[in-house]
Amino acid sequence: SLIPADASVVVEVNAGAPTSDQAWSDARRPRRLRLSDGLDTVGGPLVDDGAQELARPGRTDTAVMWFALQQLDPRGASELLDRVAVALRPQGTVIVAGCMPDHGIVDRRALELDRRRLRARCPEGGWWSLRQQAGWLARAGFEGLSVVDAPGNATIVGAQSPGS
Repeated sequence: SLIPADASVVVEVNAGAPTSDQAWSDARRPRRLRLSDGLDTVGGPLVDDGAQELARPGRTDTAVMWFALQQLDPRGASELLDRVAVALRPQGTVIVAGCMPDHGIVDRRALELDRRRLRARCPEGGWWSLRQQAGWLARAGFEGLSVVDAPGNATIVGAQSPGS
């Protein structure tokens, strides 16, 4: 699992993807907080149980983001990663999963269908490339990027916040 075994506070920033439970299959039972489906309000207050944790600097061990950045425009996605970086403890982990068109694409027709669905639901969002997301992660101070292919057209990226 990309989630560290000693994680005690994990915030799930979720776009409603059912695959998010895969990340928890072999994790110990950390306090799991969800921040879901309110991502279009990322510029304002987020009103899920994970929002309070993201507002507390240095209190979160791991943030898991499943198809969350795709719902936001580039600025919103970058700002969300900035907020996650502040919320994480030193050496905390961020996990970003989603479709990254420059990496791990298996089915181009399914990708195009998913892209149309995303546009209908989140007109400002998009399939941001691995390169773009790596840039946002680096700008937010994350390091040690690792990339894992997931089933279908998904890619999972893990990175750590700097140590103290």
